[in-house]
Amino acid sequence: MASWCYPESWHRVLCSTLGIERMAKCQETYLSSVTAEAHMQSKFVGAVSILALLCAGCGGSGSDAATASPAITPTAPSTTLWPTATLTSVAYTYNGSGGNRIVAGRGALPNATVIDIALDGVPRWLLSARRSDLETVWVCVLADGRVVGYVLNGDRTIPIAISPATIDASLQPTLALDDKGAAYLLNIVDVHTPSGSTTTAVQLSTKKSAHVDTSGNLILRSDAGDENLSLNALPNTRILVDEQERLLLLADPSDRYSHDVLHGNSIANSVVFVATQPKLQVIKKIEMPAPKVIEGNGLIWADMNGDGQRDIIVTVSDSTVGSALMVYSEQGALLAAGAPIGTGFRWHHQVAVAPFMTSNVPELAVTRTPHIGGVTEFYHIEGPQLISDSAKLGYTSHHESASDNIDMSLAGDFDGDSQMELLVPSEDFTRLGAIAHFGANDVRRKWEVQIGGELMTNVSAVNDGAGHLIVGVGHSNKGLRIWRDPSL
Repeated sequence: MASWCYPESWHRVLCSTLGIERMAKCQETYLSSVTAEAHMQSKFVGAVSILALLCAGCGGSGSDAATASPAITPTAPSTTLWPTATLTSVAYTYNGSGGNRIVAGRGALPNATVIDIALDGVPRWLLSARRSDLETVWVCVLADGRVVGYVLNGDRTIPIAISPATIDASLQPTLALDDKGAAYLLNIVDVHTPSGSTTTAVQLSTKKSAHVDTSGNLILRSDAGDENLSLNALPNTRILVDEQERLLLLADPSDRYSHDVLHGNSIANSVVFVATQPKLQVIKKIEMPAPKVIEGNGLIWADMNGDGQRDIIVTVSDSTVGSALMVYSEQGALLAAGAPIGTGFRWHHQVAVAPFMTSNVPELAVTRTPHIGGVTEFYHIEGPQLISDSAKLGYTSHHESASDNIDMSLAGDFDGDSQMELLVPSEDFTRLGAIAHFGANDVRRKWEVQIGGELMTNVSAVNDGAGHLIVGVGHSNKGLRIWRDPSL
């Protein structure tokens, strides 16, 4: 295997993306430099009070109608059942707390061992986390809100209880594991209103969590009580967290552009950058000039220009020229912009920032117009511009129209060859293909694997602690399919 490593700035990007507190210099290989400290997801070293209450009501979209299971009313567990514990990891549907869909480690696809788990309902969301050197935990939320969990140890799958047992399936779940091996979902219910919170909780590395309530307020919750910040937040905004416990989210819902690609309101006028220490306060607000808006509910907060600092990546749209990709600094300066599509009501789906070519240049992987014969694009910065290479390969459906699941693709070294791939579903959602960028105008599919049905969940992946990637999806035939290294 060829020796290859990231420069220190890229190691910092990947570590911060995965929520790693300690950073090391670049090692001999991608495996040692990225995965040795990662253990995949965020590591928490302090005692954290589990703040997991549920969203009231039962919702859902897309696949919910495909199951005949009766509606489930989510139930919040008594706080006496949620003792103070030490959290060891937290997992999101978008993999990294900075919104960058990237995973460290080396996979064994397409020749991995396939493990199929039968479910008694259609899966909606999938989360995974490492529990020990031999075990990973896989938690699936079904379309009717029921929550099922499994421990994977080699080829064995062992059912485990997840608390709570039901949630509102319309909200993306957040998974936490504690040092006793227990698994929790950290979805928040706003006890002040019957309709509950509009976002799931993000967990900070101290005894705090954050969510948006139904009035658009940012709530920072801790044992000491709640801090509230009136932001007029986008109802379904994704809250991102960095290593300094600062937050990034979308605000000021807009009606000046009617192209809503997600389920519910996904048009915002502003990006808000928030500090949580020593108090909850706005650091910077980036506002879009009319008629432009930010389209989508998820930002990417990652280093795009290779200087070791996080940048803010957004999709900006208007009704005349459609969408364009833009990169801002945390101070609000526009660093680079891509060319607009040129036609109104056309969208870019931004997926991940990674060094897809072995030159270590940061690139942004995107699907242009994913709902109408999408094209896979890889953007890099040249001066004030984002320049792209692209290819239409039949593996471009990162997102279904009107769905709120924008996490159906993931970046990583899924075949262990030291090159990053973009793992994306085919146009019929029955296969996952590995798309690689080899050079100028050279974008290719390397291989594909069968899903076992139509993809219904996000793509989830976990590093087992020894550098091996384990990848999983949920599909329409009421099952989970997991790929693991056959040497494990």
